[in-house]
Amino acid sequence: MSERFGMKSYMKGAALLTIAALIVKVLSAIYRVPFQNLVGDEGFYIYQQVYPIISIFVVWTSSGFAVAISKMLADNDCNLDPLERNQKRSSIMRIVFRYLTMLSLLFFVVLFSGAEIIAQLMGDTQLAPLIRTGSFIVLVMPAHAILKGSFQSRGIMEPIAYAQVLEQAVRVFVILAGTFIIMKTTESLYSAGQMAIIGTVIGEIVGFVLLALIFKKRFGLLKDKKQ
Repeated sequence: MSERFGMKSYMKGAALLTIAALIVKVLSAIYRVPFQNLVGDEGFYIYQQVYPIISIFVVWTSSGFAVAISKMLADNDCNLDPLERNQKRSSIMRIVFRYLTMLSLLFFVVLFSGAEIIAQLMGDTQLAPLIRTGSFIVLVMPAHAILKGSFQSRGIMEPIAYAQVLEQAVRVFVILAGTFIIMKTTESLYSAGQMAIIGTVIGEIVGFVLLALIFKKRFGLLKDKKQ
C-alpha cells in the first residue's frame, strides 16, 4: 500500500469497515423476520432460490475484484515515481474497467437470456423473471469494483463503509415496503420474491452512486489528483 498512509489511517478504516459489516449483518437479520411473516415459508423459499445466484456477483464486487484492483493500484503507488503514479493509476483503472465490462456483459447475457433454462434446471420455470431481474446487478459490477478498489488502495475506507450500510438499508426498505404492497394487492409470492431481488439491485446501485459521487468530488472522473 502507499506509504502516504500510516498504520493509524488503516486501523481507523478497518474499524469503520468492521462496524459497517456489523450493521449490515444486523439489518440482514432483522428484515428476514418481517419478510418471512409477509410471504410465509413458501415465499421465503422462492426468494432464497435466486438470491444466492445474485449474491455471488455482490461478493465478487466487494471482496473479489475490488481487492485485486486495490492490490494492483497499491503496487503501482509503491513502485513508481510520484510524478508517474497518477497517470499509471488511471491507465490501470481504465484497462481493468474494460475487461470487467466485457465480463459483466457476458454474465448479463447468460443470466438474462438464459433465465428460462436456468429456471428449468432449478425445477421451477416461474423463477425466470426473478433471475432476469437479478441479472441487472452485474452491470454495476465493473464500475463498483473499480471504485471500491481505488478507495481501498489509498487506505480510504470511510466511503466504502458508508456505501455498504446505505446499500443494505435501501435494500431492506425496498424489500419490506415493496413486499408489503404486493401482498396487500396481488398476493403473488413470485412477485414478492421479484421485489426482494429488485431491492438488492437497487441497493447495489445506490451504493455505487454514493461511491461515484464521493470519488468525483475528491479525485474527478478517473483522474487521480493528489489529496
